[in-house]
Amino acid sequence: MSPPVPDTRIVEIVLTGGSCAGKTEALGQLARLLRHDGHCVVTVPEVATMIIKGGVGDIGDIARQDGEAYCRFQREVFVTHRMLRRRAQAMAQNFAAPVVLILFDRGELDGMAYHNHDCFERLAAEDGTTVAEIRDSYSAVMHLVTTADGAEDFYTKANNSARWDKPEEARFFDAKVLRAWSGHPRHFVIDNRTDYAGKLERLLKATLNVLDAPGQLQIDLGAVAVAQPAPMEMELALGPLLS
Repeated sequence: MSPPVPDTRIVEIVLTGGSCAGKTEALGQLARLLRHDGHCVVTVPEVATMIIKGGVGDIGDIARQDGEAYCRFQREVFVTHRMLRRRAQAMAQNFAAPVVLILFDRGELDGMAYHNHDCFERLAAEDGTTVAEIRDSYSAVMHLVTTADGAEDFYTKANNSARWDKPEEARFFDAKVLRAWSGHPRHFVIDNRTDYAGKLERLLKATLNVLDAPGQLQIDLGAVAVAQPAPMEMELALGPLLS
């Protein structure tokens, strides 16, 4: 492996929003579009989905009760995400690229929308930080609005066994996720005013803006295959990592 570039700039972007917003699918497509154009991209999967698919089949009931069991669940999600984030940052330092983009499928603050306890301030303090510092430590937050708000015909639980919320719950939690990340200086909201291809294109443009590379990527969105990242892996970029 070639030596890493000194002072690599790491850009961290969270894809967040309500259920069935297209986050995981968009993350995979966005990464492939950017890699195709030569950008160095690392993706980090959604921790809650990994844990739920690992055997927490009654998560809907646990979440609605919002009791001690859900406190423990949110702690595991928070701690695991923080660990994966640190590992992704460490890996990014080893790439032979001046800029490395890390894309996250949800972030630490998402759990605040689903949990009405004061756990998150304590969890942040235990990690030597604050909720506000965690929020502002990301380069940008991309809020993809749930299809239950503006594209109701496309809302489904069939394509994700970890999805438990009804459409009205998805809209409710989408608004709470938006509030959880409010205050970030680069908080983009990508709604359902267009079809999915248009939604992805707006996400791409916002990401290029954060990367200070607006207008440089000219790729036919329809030519990029829809592919979700494997739920249990952290992907490594295939672009400027030299061997």
